[in-house]
Amino acid sequence: MTEYDFAYGDCTLEKVTSYKYLGIIMDDNLKFDICTKTLADSGGRALGAIISKFKSLKNVGFKTFENMYNSGVKPVLEYGSGVWGHISGSCIDNVHYRAIRYYLGVHKFSPNLALTGDVGWISPKLSRCICRIRLWNRLVNMGENRLTRKIFEWDYQICKQNWCKEMKCLFNELGIDAFEEKSACDLETINPKLECIMLEKWKSQVIVKPKLRTYVTFKDNINTEPYVKFLMSKRARSLFTQFRHGILPLKIETGRFRNLPVAQRICELCQMDIVEDEVHFLCTCPLYVNIRYSLFKKAADFDKDFVNLDVERKFVFLMRNFWKDVSNFVVTAWGIRQNVLYRRN
Repeated sequence: MTEYDFAYGDCTLEKVTSYKYLGIIMDDNLKFDICTKTLADSGGRALGAIISKFKSLKNVGFKTFENMYNSGVKPVLEYGSGVWGHISGSCIDNVHYRAIRYYLGVHKFSPNLALTGDVGWISPKLSRCICRIRLWNRLVNMGENRLTRKIFEWDYQICKQNWCKEMKCLFNELGIDAFEEKSACDLETINPKLECIMLEKWKSQVIVKPKLRTYVTFKDNINTEPYVKFLMSKRARSLFTQFRHGILPLKIETGRFRNLPVAQRICELCQMDIVEDEVHFLCTCPLYVNIRYSLFKKAADFDKDFVNLDVERKFVFLMRNFWKDVSNFVVTAWGIRQNVLYRRN
């Protein structure tokens, strides 16, 4: 038994008695807030070490970074999550998204929904659900004379505000009868169900987020995008990710900082009197007409109907089919934009 100085939310520092068993920490109320905070701190340090190592490596890409994260950080964040994985664990999730932001080269205000959609990593909450089910399988297959199994049976009989109650809710959500039958679950069958729940929740959330109003026009699934796996410069990956996620500092984004209505976030680099959003930047702004010509010509050669599409559909077509050329366009056009603004100032 130990005591921790613990700060939670807006509360002042206070002494909290905690109990630590095999690395899982609980307070007097059997809550796991201290546990998740401790694991998040440890995982953050592990991630920092991996980032430091990754910076020194040459000609390595996403697969290497993913393997380093899965072997060096994820096990720390998920330690004992079969027991405590039913809680929100937001501090744990922050480490997960920090890793993605580092690789993509974006700041902390990049929407987590877009990060998840482009990288395709399983969400921390879903990963903890798998750990909980694995623990369930171990318990139900354990010999009845084992002390751990007896405690499980006692918890199962109570099934109120405890671990078994949380497992019952999880199985009900998945639509399986493992709890009533007290049987082990086939993870190969459950994984697709969990991923389906994750996808449906992601779709319902991403469509209502204003910052992702453009993102949802060309992205409708969770998967590792080709540009993430492609070995490009850090600057190019960062700019293209910002462009996709709606956080590139165009007027549509910077106007939000000054609480300007969307209709007043007009492009200052042309006379079209149009909002400077991602569609305008890629498809219509006259400032980039020279570099846009080759992009549009390539798209027209690929599909003869491209020239007949309206601006919005041209944008979606380019983002889905010519991400590499669009990435090159964004890098070059952004340099032109910065030079023009620099001369004006």
